[in-house]
Amino acid sequence: MPVMRKLFLDDTRPAPDRSWDVVRSYDAFVHYIKQHGVPDLISFDHDLHWTHCYPESGEFAAQEIPYERYAVKTGYDCAKWLVENGYKLKGWRVHSSNVVGAANISRLLCENSATGKGGTVAFRGGNAATPEDSD
Repeated sequence: MPVMRKLFLDDTRPAPDRSWDVVRSYDAFVHYIKQHGVPDLISFDHDLHWTHCYPESGEFAAQEIPYERYAVKTGYDCAKWLVENGYKLKGWRVHSSNVVGAANISRLLCENSATGKGGTVAFRGGNAATPEDSD
């Protein structure tokens, strides 16, 4: 039986366990996909730099995210790169604590998948939740 390949995109958090490959930035994400193809499961964080968490306005949960002003790309940019380059996802989830960013990633991926399926996984206690935890 083949081993399930899983990719965890996050700038700071550890992966749920050692079965995950980890990338910490947009550039590392793109490089991984180009080198290894699309894994069976991708878990997306939105905020890949501290400036994504604390915008100049000081509003942590702004309803509109100023992507065009960010010097460092986000998890949304990673998802957008996949869509724009025609990659088909096998499975995905979002583990970001940024609810607006998580919704943006989920909406983009649902709108551009054949099934419209995927999921947002809640973040609890600093560790990535498993699908079973996301009731």
